Order: sequence, then structure tokens, then C-alpha cells
Amino acid sequence: MNQISVVRRLSFLCVLASTGLALNAHAGDADAPPETGSMAGARGEASATVERERDGGTEETPPLGWRVPAFALEDQHRDLHAYQFPREEVTVLVLADRKGADLVEDWVRPLYERFENTVHIRGIAKVVGVPRLLRGLVRSAFRRQLGYPILLDWEGDVYAALEGGEETARLYVVDRHGKVTYAEEGQATEAKQTRLIGRIEALMGNGA
Repeated sequence: MNQISVVRRLSFLCVLASTGLALNAHAGDADAPPETGSMAGARGEASATVERERDGGTEETPPLGWRVPAFALEDQHRDLHAYQFPREEVTVLVLADRKGADLVEDWVRPLYERFENTVHIRGIAKVVGVPRLLRGLVRSAFRRQLGYPILLDWEGDVYAALEGGEETARLYVVDRHGKVTYAEEGQATEAKQTRLIGRIEALMGNGA
């Protein structure tokens, strides 16, 4: 990889950090259960096996009805975040690649303002293609820009397993048992936000 390509990649990652993935994390995050099976020793790399049943999904609409598999990713501080269900809270996963990064803030800011610490919101950034020797620089860029965890998927395995979109941002509402009950993607609009918030509130209300 030549010097120009390296600079471009790092520039993208700095932009990704500063524009978005503006996601709140709970202080004293408690989403790291004991590592078992394929998660053991998974620091720094994605690990996910997907066996799911889902209701449709097209090129225009993200798939629904499947269960989020257990997965583990490091954030920019090299802290491992392991996810498995059931969980105590409704979860919103926000996935974005390079071109989807600038769409994220318009989605997430209203969610945080509305739900604050009552819903677990977590961002996953697809950062495929960065050489191992440069990953420390990338983590540093994220640490400088963000005061909360962003999960970094260097290989793209978890991003693919979680049905991350291409050149877009995609949000999944996940119930306490790990089932994806609602999804949105692309540019945030008032109508989309209203639907998204309504679905989250419904899940919180029925205890699912």
C-alpha cells in the first residue's frame, strides 16, 4: 500500500470518528459476559457464527425476525465487548461503513435524547482494509475524537453476520432475547425516526 493510500484510509477513519458514529454508551458498561467457546481469546478479531431464521428483507428493506448471534469486538481502547442474549435492555445496533458514516449522527442523536440510559445503543464501524501495523494509529484517532466506545470490525466478519448494509448506515432494534424486531437504514427522516422510536417504546413497554 503506497503512502497516498495510507493517508486516505486514515483520513477516512478520522472523518468517521468526528462525524459520527455519535453513539452514547452507558458508563461502566456491563456488556462483557464471561468468554466461552469461540469468544475465548477473541480480543482484536471478530468471531460470529450465524444460524438464523428471518422474515424476508429486500435490497430496499433490511431483514427482520432473525436472532443476533453472539459476537465480540474490541473498541478503540482495546476493551473487548462481548454480546450475547438475553440481555436486560432493549438494544439498538448501529452499523456503518465508510460511506454510511455521515448518516449516523442524524439517527442516533434523537435516540439518545429520547432514551438516554434506558436503551443500550452501540455502534459498529466497518474498518476493513487497514494494515495491522496502522491499526494503533486508527485507534488513537478514534480515542481523540470520541469519549465513548465504538466497536471496530477490522475483518468485516461481524458486520457481515449482522447484515450490515453497503454504503449506508443501518439500525437494528433488538429485543431482550436477541430477536431483530425492526430496522431502518439510509438517510434519517422525521417519518423514519417516528417509526423507529415507536417500535423501541413498544418493546420497552411490553417487556419483550
